[in-house]
Amino acid sequence: MPERLSNILEGMKGAAMQPYIIKTRAAAYRVVKFQLLITTVITIFLLVVGLETPAYSAFIGGLAYIGPNVFFVRYSLRRSPVQDPGMVVRGLFFGEAVKLVLTALIFAICFQVIKPLYVPALFMMFIAMMLVNMIGMAMINTE
Repeated sequence: MPERLSNILEGMKGAAMQPYIIKTRAAAYRVVKFQLLITTVITIFLLVVGLETPAYSAFIGGLAYIGPNVFFVRYSLRRSPVQDPGMVVRGLFFGEAVKLVLTALIFAICFQVIKPLYVPALFMMFIAMMLVNMIGMAMINTE
């Protein structure tokens, strides 16, 4: 993937890269909004059926994925289209590294602070958001 991304960015310099970055940023935000919608709907459903602990655990699991993902999108796709493609790729790698650290911190805080926590709901929602992200990005790449 990084080699493919680097090849795409090498071939697109200056103004030609701007529409690509704008399109990618907009598509990534659509995926994030859809993730937030799914998290909210599932949380409300769980609350309606009377499962309070699984509801807030699932909500936190969704936010544990969505929050760092928003950082990644904002940081990684903020580069100016006229910049060196290598800088854009470095930004993507740095954004991903920070995203992983933020995710680990969120989970550590959850396990230390939130009691009771229904761990299966937390991880199921986190995994569901990963799947939504993968499917969303695959759909974007086929456009």
